[in-house]
Amino acid sequence: MQDLMTYLHAVWYSFFQISLAVYFLWGQVGPSCLAGVIVIIVLIPTTKFVAAWLAKIQKLLMKARDDRVALNNEILGSMKVIKIQAWEENFRSKLMKLRQHELTRLWRYFFAGACSVSMYGSTPLLVALGTFAAYTLSGNNLDVAEALTALALFDILRFPLFM
Repeated sequence: MQDLMTYLHAVWYSFFQISLAVYFLWGQVGPSCLAGVIVIIVLIPTTKFVAAWLAKIQKLLMKARDDRVALNNEILGSMKVIKIQAWEENFRSKLMKLRQHELTRLWRYFFAGACSVSMYGSTPLLVALGTFAAYTLSGNNLDVAEALTALALFDILRFPLFM
């Protein structure tokens, strides 16, 4: 709820920001800017897929964690009965199995998170690579001023498109 006011304005200014950035990119590198925009547009559904995958894995992790905590609470609440009946080993093996299951889910969650972060971090590189490849392949000469200006404009494009 606290982010609502911050991102509510993004609804109207995102279109304005995207339009201006593409207009300035067109002036800087010409039609080659469309290659970078295409890379960004292709990465949007990919990012959505990875985010959904991460959410699914997180739900499975929370289920495994809840199962382990429930058994742990049961063990702590029934400690006297478990000791009297000599069921320590039985409950210990159940708990260790649940811990191992949770650890497996946790590693999958970390892997998915690493994929998400690396994909988001590599987006500017892929966009620049696509744009500059199209620019040089179309017979233009790329200089530092054009490259840095285009990179700054693509960075402006990244926030509204991945929001």
